[in-house]
Amino acid sequence: MLRRTNGCRAAAYVLAAITLLAVSPAHAAEIPRGGAVELRQLPVRLPGAASGRFAGPSHDVLVVAGGMADDGTVTKRVHVLPDLDANEWADAALDTGLAHGASTWSGEKLILVGGVGDDGVSDRVLSLEWLDGKLVQETLPDLPRPLLMAGAGVVDGALYVVGGLEAFDADAASRRVYRLDLAAEDPAWEEHPELPGPGRTQPAVIGFYSELHVFGGFEVTSAQAAALDDGWAYRTEPLDGTTRTGWRPLKTLPVPLAGAAVYQTGQTHAALVGGYTGSIPRAALLAAGVQGQATDGVYVFHNVTDTWVALDALAEGLGGATAVPVSGQTVLVGEAAGDRGDGGALWRFAIEKKVRRLGTGDYTVML
Repeated sequence: MLRRTNGCRAAAYVLAAITLLAVSPAHAAEIPRGGAVELRQLPVRLPGAASGRFAGPSHDVLVVAGGMADDGTVTKRVHVLPDLDANEWADAALDTGLAHGASTWSGEKLILVGGVGDDGVSDRVLSLEWLDGKLVQETLPDLPRPLLMAGAGVVDGALYVVGGLEAFDADAASRRVYRLDLAAEDPAWEEHPELPGPGRTQPAVIGFYSELHVFGGFEVTSAQAAALDDGWAYRTEPLDGTTRTGWRPLKTLPVPLAGAAVYQTGQTHAALVGGYTGSIPRAALLAAGVQGQATDGVYVFHNVTDTWVALDALAEGLGGATAVPVSGQTVLVGEAAGDRGDGGALWRFAIEKKVRRLGTGDYTVML
């Protein structure tokens, strides 16, 4: 879901007092700053009210699938938006209801990974393609274990799944990493070395520069979920001129973050937009609008130099969105505070394209 921090909250979702972790100014000040961003609400609304939806592109249209209603019902609904400037949705349906899983995409297909299904935590993996005005649905091999709120990304044609909860009452989130070769004739899941550091839910996961990148997430205990500030990269094949494979640590995030929108801004760059910082009661993980303190931060990571740049802050804090590339634009898909009655909002996000110098180094980042 996408949430604005200054809107009213539905009383039903104020489930518990939120314990917020203060962001250290010194922590955030360690990185260079600068660069303008734009966040503009589109003149369309997501049909219905639901949290934990899947979202992604297919043939240059926006596809939004599944989600959980206020009463805990998991929906099968799929909504497709061919034109970002026209509030005219085409409707379809999943074979099964799903919510609060991981979204990613490969080629023209949106991939739905795990989440909550009709029978509890799900191991289902589906691909969706909007083709000639119809939804084409394909069932991929089930996950080795059911997973809720995992992270997912695609690297060189392979689907990776990281973390998540294996059961509602799991003592902690998983550190397991699974890989599925989407191009294989008979694809099967492989288990890869576990993610270093704590297990986590809702990490920002993205594949670029032939590496899987994992940023932050919620570390879950029996009592609470606390945002993390670590980052990791994983590769199965060594970079040219090197022999190193496996996991390597990345520069610490500027602030602890979970549920940040992540997208690739260049060959070796990724941006994190918004997200939640702080800690929340464990029972609030699935609750819309009670997912911690939404941040207004926008940060760009450069893989080669292992460097973060902080861009200008958003006008308001935003959290829990998915960044979807559609029609040459980046659209944030989620749910805005106060919108429970008539669906959520869509936002067009852009970074000012300039060359900026990274602090004391000689490297310049092209945004």
